[in-house]
Amino acid sequence: TGYNNYKTTVPKSARISVIDLSWVKFEQDRGWGNNVNLASVLSKAAAIQLEFTSSGDFFLASIGRLGTCY
Repeated sequence: TGYNNYKTTVPKSARISVIDLSWVKFEQDRGWGNNVNLASVLSKAAAIQLEFTSSGDFFLASIGRLGTCY
């Protein structure tokens, strides 16, 4: 992707909540890097990277198939 990775944002919450994100919510930026088909990226993905843009408490209980982390 030329460092133009797929990404999305998660809404801030004042309480513990479940965030159920479909891969179709992830997008690449426009205008730079290499545009790569999402299915191709997912077929080769070995890790998920998290980036925090503000401070606060964070608790990750589970990452799983869509609709199974309740």
